[in-house]
Amino acid sequence: MVPPQPEYVLVRDKARKILYLAKEEFDRGNYSITCFLAYLARILLNYSIMLRRGVNLDRYVIDFNEIRSLLVKDTMEAARTCLEEGFNALSDTDKLFMEKREKECECWGE
Repeated sequence: MVPPQPEYVLVRDKARKILYLAKEEFDRGNYSITCFLAYLARILLNYSIMLRRGVNLDRYVIDFNEIRSLLVKDTMEAARTCLEEGFNALSDTDKLFMEKREKECECWGE
């Protein structure tokens, strides 16, 4: 039986699923939804990092102007950039989690 995962890991894993959904939408040519989903994943990744660091989440703000601008990014190049930013954020989050885990328990991975 797998032990329960901390909330920050579950949030990161949901963000990963959303990024792969964004990639599927990109492959289908749905570029504006690709950027929106990638942005949603980045929000969740930031939230996950803040949970991991124990940061007060009461002041977390979602930028609705950025969401509005994402919905009009409907070119392949813009969507590709959105995906790259999302997957880079995921990679950075994974690295941070591993580093923190290694420091805390002197073991590898999380």
